Amino acid sequence: MLKLSLSKGTIGNEISFLLLLGLCFFPILPFGIVSALIIATAISSVFFGYKSFNKRWKKISVKPLLINIFFYLILIMTLIYSDNLKVGWRRIEVGLSFLILPIIIFYFQPRLTKNKINILLSTFVASNLILIIYLFFYLVNNASDYDIVETKGLILFIGLKDKGFIDQLTTLWDSTFFEVLYYARKVKESPIFIHKTYLSQSMVWSIFICTHFLIRSKIRWYFKGVNVLLIGLFSIVTIYFFSLVNTAILITLLPFYILFLLKTKKAKIIYIISGIFLVGIIISSGVFKPELANNQYRKNRDYEKPSHILLNINKMLEKDIRNALTTCNIELIKEHPLLGHGVGDVQDNLQECYGKYATEKKIFKEAQDRKLNSHNYYAFLWLSGGVLLVVIFVWLLGHNFFIGIRERDILYVFFLLILSLNLITENTMTRINGILFFSIFNSLFYYKNMILKKNA
Repeated sequence: MLKLSLSKGTIGNEISFLLLLGLCFFPILPFGIVSALIIATAISSVFFGYKSFNKRWKKISVKPLLINIFFYLILIMTLIYSDNLKVGWRRIEVGLSFLILPIIIFYFQPRLTKNKINILLSTFVASNLILIIYLFFYLVNNASDYDIVETKGLILFIGLKDKGFIDQLTTLWDSTFFEVLYYARKVKESPIFIHKTYLSQSMVWSIFICTHFLIRSKIRWYFKGVNVLLIGLFSIVTIYFFSLVNTAILITLLPFYILFLLKTKKAKIIYIISGIFLVGIIISSGVFKPELANNQYRKNRDYEKPSHILLNINKMLEKDIRNALTTCNIELIKEHPLLGHGVGDVQDNLQECYGKYATEKKIFKEAQDRKLNSHNYYAFLWLSGGVLLVVIFVWLLGHNFFIGIRERDILYVFFLLILSLNLITENTMTRINGILFFSIFNSLFYYKNMILKKNA
């Protein structure tokens, strides 16, 4: 896809870069390997890049670092008034990459050229391609011939692993990702973290990266063809995962992103007219107005299908379990709006709130039994450290967003949009995959636009 040759330099510099490269494979790596890579990358970068630190510190000082990690420092300080220190320390420990990766990339990594940054982006795309292949075999082999013990004689996905490739794809598509994954997990838990929001976020980000390479990068025609195929594959998989927010991003933001990338007025006019024509065909086809099955099991499954997206949104607004989460988020925020409850006590307080309403509504009982978190990272920050912590984090996103606009780095702007929208519906930045997603790419783009430019 791109030139993969590294710049000339010392062996130590190449080792540091290769370890950072390995870290970009985080979507397909078990937690233990990811932790080892973070430690190895930090140690090698400091050991081999201490000379870079002195030069960088003189030029940029501590300001870039503080801008990007200040919210995490405030989060650490909320431990002071957290009762459950065990949970609090665990949250802080998992989030150490918020601190480590900006320090490594801003101060210790050997000069990261634009070509090296593109290599890191390409590596992430490659990891998601591998992830799709892994998921296919994991789902097919483990969900096949699943025997429902509670219903005698009911066997799901009969002969799936023995079918031909096309038939396997058809069966997976006709079912839903949620359903197939549910039964596959009952047979064998995956060593790789699988969650539709995190997976979809990675797929959508890969689509934007490939679109950038396709339109803006000077690459050979066959590499452009590879990017087109990858965009198509990642789009189909994103729709199959059916994370509402990422499906919406794919449908709404990607067209605008392509429009921004096109350089000539003629190309933009042709693109807009073609887009309007395509949207008209899709709407008139009635593809998003199917009827639900009468059978309750099939009806629940239908809600997870992309063709039922409008019905799914309506169901979510009426009686979805997220209403219980929203109710408790708001109630707990009102109790301590200024300082929050402390990072260690958020989940305990949510559980208590769910329990208070559990006898009145089933959705609260389900939320309590499943120990659901806030499913909104902004709410999590408010519950942890109060309104000030939310303001600091939103300011960080806004500050970096305007850097992207000022430097005309449209890919950075849309990365922040993808991240920000996903944080509304999921606490993606409380788990290592979401933390690395933010810490790696935000640090790389900030470095590219603010630090690399100063060192040029």
